[in-house]
Formats: sequence, structure tokens, C-alpha cells
Amino acid sequence: FKQDILSGKSTFAELATKYSEDPGSAAQGGDLGFFRRGELAPEYEATSLGLRPGEISDPVETQFGFHMIQLLEIKGNTYNTRHILRIPKATEEDILKAERYLDSLKK
Repeated sequence: FKQDILSGKSTFAELATKYSEDPGSAAQGGDLGFFRRGELAPEYEATSLGLRPGEISDPVETQFGFHMIQLLEIKGNTYNTRHILRIPKATEEDILKAERYLDSLKK
């Protein structure tokens, strides 16, 4: 995604609308609006506030999945970002491995 954006092949908003798995922001091109410090996942916030406006992060993992973040603006103690969220899916094999592991711990 990042390469497509940096090369001008796509915009962040286009890719977020098409690929983000965040039902609340995908339709708005990934735009989350303004949040105060401490309101979002710590990893998300730290990455966001380490960017310059317009800059795009590498993938960041939070409890919600993997995000690619673009800082849009900072106003006082609030900041506005957009993101593309991808949520990993567990396969049947992943579930079976976890069950076997848990069974082994139980025994």
C-alpha cells in the first residue's frame, strides 16, 4: 500500500476505502477525526505522534490488528489521522494448533 501511495499510483484515502477493515472509518477514506492524547491504542498514538503531517508509517500492530497510519494534523493536545486497518484471520490449522497446545499444557 505504502509503495502505491508514494509512487502516486493510488491515494491513501482510495486504498483505505477499498481495503481497510475498520467499519467506522473505511468509508471516510480511513479518516478517524481528532482524538486527544491517551484515547487511542498506545502503539497507534506513539506512531502517529512520531510522524510529520502527511507522513505515512510502516505497519503498526495493536490489539485491533495492523495499521498503516497517516498523520493529517496536530492541534494543541489533539491529533487527526487516517489509517488502513487489516485484521489477521485465524485459519482452521491455527485453531487446531492452539487447541493442541492448550491440551498439552492441561496434561
